[in-house]
Amino acid sequence: MKLYKSFRELSETCSNLISDNLNNHYLAHISDTKPNETLEEHTLQVKKYALNLIDAHGLNFTVDNILFSITQTNPNHIELVNLLKEIFLTSIIYHDLGKINPNFQSLRMENPKFSENKSIHKLKHYHSLPGAIILQNYYFNQIMNSTEIGNDENKILLYYLTIIFTNTIIKHHSGRIDVKSEYDLNFIKEIMPFLKEYNIDIQKDISLHFYDDYQTLKDNLNEFFPDISHFAIYTLLKLNYSLLTAADYYATSEYMNDLSIDDFGVLNNESKNKIIHSFLNNPAKPYNKAIIERSKEFEDIPFEKLQSRNNNNLNTLRQKMAAEALSNIRRYKGENCFYLEAPTGSGKTNTSIALAIELLKQDERLNKIFYVFPFTTLVTQTYNAIKETIDIDDNEIIQLQSKTGVHSANGKEGNYGKDYKNYIDYLFANYPITVLTHIRFFEVLKGNDKESNYLLHRLANSIVIIDEVQAYTPHHWDKMIYFVDEISSHLNIKFLLMSATLPKLDELNQDTEGFFINLVPNKEDFFLNPNFKDRVKFEFLDWKQPKNEEEKETFLNDLSYLVLEKSEGYASKNGNKVRTVVEFVSKRTASNFLSKYMDIPEFDEYRKVLISGEILDSRRKEILDEIKAEEHDKIIVITTQVIEAGVDIDMDLGFKDKSLIDSEEQLAGRINREATKDGSMLYLFNYDLTKNTYGQDYRYKIQTTDEWIEKNYLNILQKKQFDALYSRVNKRLLAE
Repeated sequence: MKLYKSFRELSETCSNLISDNLNNHYLAHISDTKPNETLEEHTLQVKKYALNLIDAHGLNFTVDNILFSITQTNPNHIELVNLLKEIFLTSIIYHDLGKINPNFQSLRMENPKFSENKSIHKLKHYHSLPGAIILQNYYFNQIMNSTEIGNDENKILLYYLTIIFTNTIIKHHSGRIDVKSEYDLNFIKEIMPFLKEYNIDIQKDISLHFYDDYQTLKDNLNEFFPDISHFAIYTLLKLNYSLLTAADYYATSEYMNDLSIDDFGVLNNESKNKIIHSFLNNPAKPYNKAIIERSKEFEDIPFEKLQSRNNNNLNTLRQKMAAEALSNIRRYKGENCFYLEAPTGSGKTNTSIALAIELLKQDERLNKIFYVFPFTTLVTQTYNAIKETIDIDDNEIIQLQSKTGVHSANGKEGNYGKDYKNYIDYLFANYPITVLTHIRFFEVLKGNDKESNYLLHRLANSIVIIDEVQAYTPHHWDKMIYFVDEISSHLNIKFLLMSATLPKLDELNQDTEGFFINLVPNKEDFFLNPNFKDRVKFEFLDWKQPKNEEEKETFLNDLSYLVLEKSEGYASKNGNKVRTVVEFVSKRTASNFLSKYMDIPEFDEYRKVLISGEILDSRRKEILDEIKAEEHDKIIVITTQVIEAGVDIDMDLGFKDKSLIDSEEQLAGRINREATKDGSMLYLFNYDLTKNTYGQDYRYKIQTTDEWIEKNYLNILQKKQFDALYSRVNKRLLAE
């Protein structure tokens, strides 16, 4: 049942605010090539885009939900929500109302109908702060005289939120949003006469008294409202700022560049059906249809029948895992947060697409998908994998990462070239599917800079898949889970966190413990199956860690000959073919090992390549394609950790400088991926001082101080007991 007015209904109400105060004398933008844009015209354009964005992203229900969480215990919550929604919308539509300042018109718009008013010297040409004050005082008066919103306590809340919402007006030309604005009462007093000249209803005593007490109210909000949700207010502030700046940008672009935007990059019923059809009928992945249509059949296959290590059983296990995950996401329909913990090589990306499709079918409000990764290499790799899996083109998916850059235009406001639409689509990620880095994603959630907040409104009613969670520093796990927990309910976001080594972040907070649904609750049956567990065996090289240059040279020299010995031994049993990977913690060591210790006659028949974070993406792709194409019978890849997570290559042997347990497992995931080989090994050694890189990581601290972990290091890897590590890390985090 509908309780509250829609934003479109409220837009008619708040239009009355300006009807007597705007006319064609006021200008908003000027141009040398077209008629100047009046303030009334710009306001109507902002209104159009604000309402279209709200409709496209389903924000009516979203804002209703957030405001209800603030006012639900109040008997006047319907009146309160409707008024707050009106203030929320008014602050967006009329954010440029302060341009009625005659100084702005004269000095900035060069409007001949106005002259500079030097008597109001503090006002200068400003328009943001005066506009905020106009709207604040208008609503202060409305609130004071209202007989529908209840007692004085309700009015205090409304006064407070009025300033919160209109604060975005003050900051809409700034690089960032905050609520630290200090109001200069002398400035307000000085411009009061000017405001009254323009028929704005100002209650002088109320406004000045309120500004004087605002800081006290803000600092003691819990005393007034002990149950209020600060995160709800935080979300509304960022959402308001996101919509305001986006609607203003779109409206200004339409005037400046004759560029009208009506496609905001969301999934409609037609595009959803297309994705579903493409996933089910992908000729390269015929098992997708079986996963969806025969999920119960795969669930019922007993694990006892899948113990033999072969490719057929491996594929059946992948389908069985996907089927069980789908079954559980259907069982827990309505929940927002899920874990997908699955072995390396089990097809997590493909399973996650199947789960996203199921979520789209469950909730018609969901209309965007975000894939979040810790590394740019994974962004590009998954971007391509998604395109191939669901047959979409570049108009439907985008990758946002530092190395992709802006599609076109130079990204500066005011540059309105012929390719500007491409830039706007990139800036606002106007694509149904977005693949981005975790830095960019969490900056949208927690950051207060303008460009990050452009995307916040797009997160509402979306599916967010965060892969390789173990790559995030444990120091940030509690913050990460706090944001995921809060934002999922406020913006109706479905979160899927997945990894082969998945820390249980919800255990770090008693309010979130058990909050995530495990989609594969019987994960041990998969992890301990020989097709996953026995693909790779682990062995320590019991070599003393070198301490000086002479020892380092001897160590690397001995290592090179061991790599040769083991590689030749493997090749002799496998048709004179071998693919070996050697990983170091240090880029410098990796480069040195390749150039100095592999450049000997014994390695002449080997193709030797280096992969590190310093090589270009295009070159990395060439190398990976070369490896996958099996152009060489014998190849050795020297690398750093950039190859660990998610890189789709299949090696035979591995050598690794010991670092973190989950890093060892990630590299093991690049070896014998199809479980078809015998004799695949990962040898661990100690060369570089790992402390220099990981010394502040809680996992490293646990590994080097916990006797049980040290003693069972190999056992944890071989038996996939990563929970034993993460439970200890979580205890350390909770204790500090």
